[in-house]
Amino acid sequence: VNLHNFAGDPSFLREMLAYGLLREQGLPASRCAYAQVFVNDSLLGLYLLVEEVDKRFCVAHFGEKGTLYNCSDNTELAWQGADASAYTDEFKIEHDANNVGWKPLLDLIDMVANDPGALFRQRLTERFDVDGYLRAMTIDALLNNWDSYHDNGRNFNLYHHSGDGRLYWVPWDYNLCLWQRDMELIPRDGS
Repeated sequence: VNLHNFAGDPSFLREMLAYGLLREQGLPASRCAYAQVFVNDSLLGLYLLVEEVDKRFCVAHFGEKGTLYNCSDNTELAWQGADASAYTDEFKIEHDANNVGWKPLLDLIDMVANDPGALFRQRLTERFDVDGYLRAMTIDALLNNWDSYHDNGRNFNLYHHSGDGRLYWVPWDYNLCLWQRDMELIPRDGS
């Protein structure tokens, strides 16, 4: 169970709308529903039940468990060398059903940083779902999702599909989209 408490979202709509739009655009995005949460017959409040990006999610969206990399901290996806330990402060492997380890992620970062050759575009699309990534970044920009990769280098997963060998962008955490940057996290009543 993954309950989101609408932090910074007085409308209770932001994540619901964002995930719906992402799914409508064919992106692997969590399903969600509203949930009244009770503990010992006492209502705690309204929450958003958000589908966790996990093995079940990967099977539902990609037809297999594959390898899931979670961005666990801000990242610029910058090349830090071939030693995977240099990336463990930014990413963690959630599951690795195909035992590929860090190789697909490091290969992509290395290629983007160090391979500006004439065949770059072709090699990139062979390793990365560029169209899906561009759709996700467009939606992030349209929704002013400042708590995302395009603005803060966070709140996404990368999924490695063993069938085609590509990495797929999996967006996450949209409670701060549709947000005015000068708006306070907790709206005040004007006093």
